[in-house]
Amino acid sequence: MSGYPPSRRNRLNDALAIILVLLVGAAPLLLGGNRPILWLAGSALIGLIALSYAMLLLASRGVLRVQPRQVPLEAALVAVLSVFLLLQALPLANLGFGSGFRTVDGSPLWAPAFSLAPGETLLMLVRTLGYALFFVLALQVAANRRRARLILVALTLVVSFQALVGLLALGFGDTMVGLPKTAYFGSATGGFVNRNSFADFMAMGLVAGVAALIGVLAADENDSLGLSDFAHPLPALLILCLLTMGAALFASHSRMGSVSALAGIAVTLGLGLGKPPTARNRALLAIAGACLLAFPLILFGGGLIERLGGVEAAGDVRASLYAQVAGMIASRPFSGYGGGSFALAFPLFHAPPVSTDVVWDKAHSTYLGLWADLGIVFGSLPPLVLALIGCRVWRGRARARREAAAALGALCAMALHATVDFGMEMTANVYLLLALLAIGCAGSFRRQQRAERESHPQGSGAQPLRELP
Repeated sequence: MSGYPPSRRNRLNDALAIILVLLVGAAPLLLGGNRPILWLAGSALIGLIALSYAMLLLASRGVLRVQPRQVPLEAALVAVLSVFLLLQALPLANLGFGSGFRTVDGSPLWAPAFSLAPGETLLMLVRTLGYALFFVLALQVAANRRRARLILVALTLVVSFQALVGLLALGFGDTMVGLPKTAYFGSATGGFVNRNSFADFMAMGLVAGVAALIGVLAADENDSLGLSDFAHPLPALLILCLLTMGAALFASHSRMGSVSALAGIAVTLGLGLGKPPTARNRALLAIAGACLLAFPLILFGGGLIERLGGVEAAGDVRASLYAQVAGMIASRPFSGYGGGSFALAFPLFHAPPVSTDVVWDKAHSTYLGLWADLGIVFGSLPPLVLALIGCRVWRGRARARREAAAALGALCAMALHATVDFGMEMTANVYLLLALLAIGCAGSFRRQQRAERESHPQGSGAQPLRELP
């Protein structure tokens, strides 16, 4: 990046990191970002940020720290998915390519496009491109390890703030951050409409907080932030954040959200601890873990425990729903009904015993919803991309143990909950997941840069590579 002084590079990436963290923090306050106007606004904002960042780099003869060609398979799959969504939404009837659908009783239903809801499909395309740009931007700022660690702490603080907001909204009027609720009365939802989506946000925050706390207290690794001293207030602050997020998680009364959070925390602890910490730090971690489970559960877990008794009845309802969604998938296994069209397509199959008094606008399983919308092949692309990113995180974990632990813990929690709910379809949750995956994935690129440095020794006339800001 010749021609661009390191101090200016550092300021540019620092500013971008702050903007992305603020975006993650703001999205939950706006109904979790789950409205068409918010999808458009969020993607447009990310596009504007990306354009501004690219112009500054070009003006200074700079290059991206992590380029799309370094993630070729993931980039290719996103491109294929984007093209497929565009083809679904195009009105191809004039070319003789209209699509036929059938209702639950077998009656034919003709549409001018391969999507039953072309507008929704275009919105899904916009969201997909926005998410891809967000991840690319997050990779740029996370490529610097010190900044990645700071972002991990910042994301913990952001989620704990949302947890506090959710608890206050529950305690003072039981509102949705000032807006009247339409459902889930008595449960913490924060700015989300759905308590399970709020629980997913808390789960990822807990994972980030656990990884950040391990990184601060670990004795087996040099702490580049200089925050390992017990006299520093950060450990106490992180424990307070964990308690707040744990309280908000249990106050949401989300059953599977709580189970997924515990699974994610277990993954984070297993991957993040590495060599045993000192006895004093080990004791502090044990105390923090006990408080994280016991104190919030005692204060806010009563409703959650009561809901555990209804698991069997809820399971019967979901089983009937999933059977009808499976019928949707079987009727169009390759083309689907169109990205984002589930709310309009499911009534073609909706019948008893699934309650007709309820509007089922989600499949309550992200995987089934994707297959119903996009078909089995193309509907498998989004989880496949996330899985490939997870593999990159795993391969680079040796150079970013704490960040990788947070990324894989968050991915585990979200992937598990996505089997029975739709929290991964909320924009706010996607932003947070992508941010955590980016800071974990960056470790694999540091290894690539090290290999490049070793293959171009200083004696050959090449300039030595060092970690860029």
